[in-house]
Amino acid sequence: AAPTGLQLLTAGDSAALLKKAAIPAVAVMHAASPDEAAALARKLEAPVVLKIASPDIAHKSDVGGVRLNLSGDEEIRHTYSEIMAAAAAGAAGARLEGVTVSPMAKSGGLEVIVGVFRDPQYGPVLMFGLGGIFTEIYRDVQFCLLPASDEEILQTIRTITGYPLLAGVRGQKPKDQAALVEIIKGVSQLAIDNPELDQIDLNPVLIYDEGACVVDVRMFKRREIGVST
Repeated sequence: AAPTGLQLLTAGDSAALLKKAAIPAVAVMHAASPDEAAALARKLEAPVVLKIASPDIAHKSDVGGVRLNLSGDEEIRHTYSEIMAAAAAGAAGARLEGVTVSPMAKSGGLEVIVGVFRDPQYGPVLMFGLGGIFTEIYRDVQFCLLPASDEEILQTIRTITGYPLLAGVRGQKPKDQAALVEIIKGVSQLAIDNPELDQIDLNPVLIYDEGACVVDVRMFKRREIGVST
């Protein structure tokens, strides 16, 4: 569930904000039925990811709401029904609005997390670290007050313990840190320009030898509270 006093933005709304901020991300399309999901997947002409679409479910994987590398009408229709059933069982009472359909991201990228949260005293704060499952296991993250210069952002990137994975270790090519900096600058400006956004969580962001791509995003805004008379 969304944190107290916050509202989870829909995947479509979050994707639109990323696009407006020129942040590279996988496409997100909404399907309200198995047939619609299959039709959207055919248009993509590639293996796809299905995720539960619900304003009440922030952690989709926890309720069996994410399935990867799907193809073919029959598999996609069947998976749609499985996801809906799993979400109904794992998140009783949640509003289920179908699924989102996205192309599988290119493999070979390093998973990192880029986030912004709003501190009551200091305002927007950047969080950066290793992403995906590594976020919970290693908790290898650093923080930086916003707005921040390019050098401050680079310093934040370089001070995580796992930085050698970005810099290139044991003969591996270095990852595209310039593309990463641009994503961080974009999401930082997005938070500054939209003060109603309380939390932005891009996880994972895949950083390649060249380029980068946001694979999943969660954004929370503060709920509007009516004034009683």
